[in-house]
Order: sequence, then C-alpha cells, then structure tokens
Amino acid sequence: MPPSRIAKNTAYLTMAFTAQKILSFAYFAFIARFIGNDDAGIGKYVFALSFTAIFGMFIDFGMHPVLIREIARDKSKIAAFLSTILTSKIIFGFLAYIVAVGVINFSGKDSLTQELVVLTGIIMILDSFSLSLFGAFRGVQNLRYEALATIIGKVIAIAVGVTSLYLGFGIHMLIGAVLCSSIFIFLYALYNVIRKLHVVPKIYFDVKLFKQIMKLALPFGIAGLLVNFYGYFDTVLLSFLAGDRYVGWYSVANKLTNALQFIPSAFVAALFPAMSAYFLSSKEMLARTFERAMFYLMIIAVPISVGSILLAEPIIMKVYGPVFEASIPALKILMLGLPFLFLNFPVGYLLNASNRQTINTINIAITLAASIVLNIFLIQKWNFIGASIANLCTTVLLFSLGLRQVGMVIDYQKRLLLKVLGKVLVSAGAMAAFILIWKSAGLTRPIELISLIVISGLVYGGILLLLGGLNKEDLNKIYQAVAKRVAA
Repeated sequence: MPPSRIAKNTAYLTMAFTAQKILSFAYFAFIARFIGNDDAGIGKYVFALSFTAIFGMFIDFGMHPVLIREIARDKSKIAAFLSTILTSKIIFGFLAYIVAVGVINFSGKDSLTQELVVLTGIIMILDSFSLSLFGAFRGVQNLRYEALATIIGKVIAIAVGVTSLYLGFGIHMLIGAVLCSSIFIFLYALYNVIRKLHVVPKIYFDVKLFKQIMKLALPFGIAGLLVNFYGYFDTVLLSFLAGDRYVGWYSVANKLTNALQFIPSAFVAALFPAMSAYFLSSKEMLARTFERAMFYLMIIAVPISVGSILLAEPIIMKVYGPVFEASIPALKILMLGLPFLFLNFPVGYLLNASNRQTINTINIAITLAASIVLNIFLIQKWNFIGASIANLCTTVLLFSLGLRQVGMVIDYQKRLLLKVLGKVLVSAGAMAAFILIWKSAGLTRPIELISLIVISGLVYGGILLLLGGLNKEDLNKIYQAVAKRVAA
C-alpha cells in the first residue's frame, strides 16, 4: 500500500474514531449523571452490553481478519468470501443469541437484566454482520464508508437515547438507542458494498471455502475469543461477585481508557493490510512501519497517562459528579497501564500480519489465565479496585510477552525507541510539574480544567520539540496524514 493511501486511511478512521469516542464519552457521562448508579443505573446498562459482547465473538470467530487479509492479497475473492462468511454468521448468530439469552435466564439475574440482554443480543448479531461488510472495504483499502457510518451511527444512538431519557422511557430505550444505531450501520454497510464494490451478498455456503476460511481463522478466532473474554470478563464477574453498583464505578473509570483507544485502533486498522503485504515483500518496510506506529503512540500515550493520573479527581467530579467519586482511585490505576495498552496494538497486529497468530494466541491465553486468577482473588478482596489492579497487571504482561516475539520477526531499532521514550518521560515530567503548580492554585470551574489540559499539552509538546523527540518532519507527516486529508 502506498504511504499516501496509508495516511489517507489513517486520517479517515482517526477522524471518525475521534468524533465517535468524544461523542461516546460525552453521552456516557450524560446518561451516568441522568440515571445514576442505583439498581437500575449505569452499571446494569454496561453489564448487559458486556455480557452479550462475550458471546458475540463466537459469531465471527476470527473470520474478520482473514477476510481483510485475503481480499488485500486477491480482490477477486470478495464475493465468494463475503457471501460464505455472512451465511455462516446467520447460523452462528442464531446459536449465540439462544445461548446468551438462555444463560442469563438461568443465572439468577433480575428480570430487567434479562430483558436488556434480549435486546443487546440483537445488537450483537447486527454488529457482527456490519464488521464483515466493512471488512471487505478494509481489504480494498477504503475506510471512508466505515468512518462515516461510525459517526452517523453514534449520532443516531445519542439522539434516540437522550430523547428517550427526557421522555421518561428509562434504561430499556437506552439499549434501544444502540439498537437503532446498529440497524442503520448494517443497512448502510450493505448498501455501499452493493453500490461501490458491486457485490451482492447472497445466502451462499461453499463448504470447501468455509473449511478453508475456518482453518485460517482458527488462530484469529481463538485469539479474538480470548481477547473478548479478557476485555469483558472483569465487568461481568464484578457484577456477579459484587453487584451492578460496583460495575458502575468501575465502568466510569474504565470509560476514559476505552474512549482513548480510538488512537491506536485507527493506526492498526489502516496499517494491518500494509503489514500483511510488507511481510511478503519487504521486512525492512515492515520494521519501519512498526517503529513509526510505536513512536507516535508512545509520544501520545505517556502524557495522557500522566495528566489523567494527576487530574483524576477533577475529571471524575466535574464530568460524572459526586455520585462517582469512588471511581477516582480506579481511574488512576487504569491510567498507569495506558501506554502499555496503546503499544499492545501495533505489537499484536504485527504478529497477526506476519502469520504469528498462534504465538499471539498463546500470549493472550497466558494473559487471560492471569486475569481470571487475579480478578477472582482481587475482586473478592477489593471489589472494583481489585478489578482495576488486575487490569493493569495483565495489560503490562500482554505487552511484555508480545514485544519479545516481535523481536523474532523483525529487526526493529530498540535503541531508537528507548531514546525517544527517555525524551518523552522527561517532557512528561516537566508537564507534571506544571500541572501540580496550577492544580495547587485550585480548579473550581470546568473551563479551568479544560484550559489546564490544553496548556499542559502544549508545554509537553514544546519541551519534546526542544529535546528533539519530535521534529518538523514528524509534525509535517501528522499534518499530511490528517489536516490535508480533511481538506480533501
């Protein structure tokens, strides 16, 4: 893939994910304040979506990355691969839905939770269909339509959700708002696959092709299942062991971390097809692509982590309100792991792109095993604080395991990255001193918090420029990748 195409795709998804995550963060804060954290509050809403998300991975089971990779290598495969995968998802989706609803009905959860899971199960199926439809576009290196659908879908969810709350419909319609968004995204994706790719997905099941896909997908599927389970297991377990109120406090702290994942997600979404191609054509280009992703994500993640830890109290109190004051220590703990979380994206996707899916799966399995043990022990001891500590430990573990394997695939410049990290840490330290000085003078209004965040970011960037951790060429590349593409 030409560098200009990588930049263009990165720009599309970066803009879309930025808008979507900002809207999502603001919307979540609004509904958290509106419905609170009682027995029918934000914790129950998060639990229902998390519960069905675990079952959702059984629908795709690794077919998404296979679809992208195979289309990127041979575009003539679009029609056959897409039709076979979507047909299989009709079967898998039905089975996953039945199992999810059955499990929640026999779990001892209240009737409201059961009703919410019935709705979120439909969302689970639609989102899996949309994933494959947009996967075809990713394979042909066109992320424009996915980016647009991401933004419009979020706007629909917010419009329906806010209206429903003000009309007094309650938490059912909050899930209904997400369902409306999923319906739109699916129909939009299907329409554009037909219109732009000139492919009409059919109920078509080629047994031989399906076996081929599943053979390729198995490592991805196991890895995806483990990742999905790892990502939502703590929330679900916290609900069963402690209650939905603790889920609410934990989810408020976890929401900011999740909202920021649009940054590494945009990078790897655009770079995965390129990494797959470079693995076959140029190991040197693969290494340089990996280094660039690590370089930029390191520069971005460290100051966000430091700033969020120092400003955790005003962020929680001013965004979510006093009801969620208990979330402050959890936010600090989770933000310690943010740099490792960001850097896990290029590490994991490079291993997948270089046919190391099995190794990546083993790393995730080890991390999941550690997560299960830590969560069971720590949640019983410290409830949602324990879940936060387990999250931090396992994020660091996964990064450490993956980076070790990357060194066996490519010869990347470790000293260069360590040198950049040193300059980043010095700049972040200076920024931290600036924040502490300003914070000691008091932060009484939201505008003061926003001003502090903006100015401290400028302080960090300025010092990093002076230290040579970021130069004019890097700034120009960022401008070329985002600003000019926006204008285009």
